Amino acid sequence: MTEFWFNTTTGEVEEGRVSDWSVVLGPFPTREAAARALETARTRSAAWDREDRDDDRWAGARGTGTHDDPDGLSSDDGPAASDEPAPRGIPAPGDE
Repeated sequence: MTEFWFNTTTGEVEEGRVSDWSVVLGPFPTREAAARALETARTRSAAWDREDRDDDRWAGARGTGTHDDPDGLSSDDGPAASDEPAPRGIPAPGDE
């Protein structure tokens, strides 16, 4: 099956892998789909941006999370102290 790629440097559609991966979008199943690569990328990017905004609004409504930590559970303080002993074979924090 032939694949088509859109070269972002030349603006040309290429049949098969001709150029370096860093300058092509694809693969696409048809020459026509490859020719619409930039339009497709813009459309998908806009949809992902909308999803990110929706995710951010949802997390903000809860008031605890961020995009990287939606549940608000992460901490830079390290592992929580516990009265529970560490499982056998695993050193407790501070015992390393």
